[in-house]
Amino acid sequence: MRNTYLLAICAVLILSGCSNQGNIKKLIEVHFEKLNRHDIEKIATDYSADTKINSTGFDDVRTGPAQVKIIFNRYFSSSPDLHYTIKNIIYTDTTATVEYESAGSIPADDFTSPVYMRGKKYTLRNCTVYHIKDDRSHPNQAILIRTRFCTK
Repeated sequence: MRNTYLLAICAVLILSGCSNQGNIKKLIEVHFEKLNRHDIEKIATDYSADTKINSTGFDDVRTGPAQVKIIFNRYFSSSPDLHYTIKNIIYTDTTATVEYESAGSIPADDFTSPVYMRGKKYTLRNCTVYHIKDDRSHPNQAILIRTRFCTK
């Protein structure tokens, strides 16, 4: 009888974890749809006020939706054709580790970018760990970016 009780508890815990993973999977899917639409306002709603964002693209740690808007506005304005493609995702009941590529080009007349980047296409390989709570990304989100600019 005790083994049956323990088995029932384990089954409930496993199923509740699977349900949460399903929710996280949907959140990530919708988040990347927003990224590909360049919908900055909607993207920002996916981040909590205490979300910490760091990247090789800037020197300090940024916090919250207002900073998310600034970051993605910069990305989308410097690469109007920026597109994200998910390559792999690992889920737990509270996180999603997403490996993805972002590809775009820097317009030739973008004088805010270094000369060697202007008019070039690029592909970035990225890995982001999303910590999910209450259907939002929370602190310790890590954005790791490796950049390679093509010469085409």
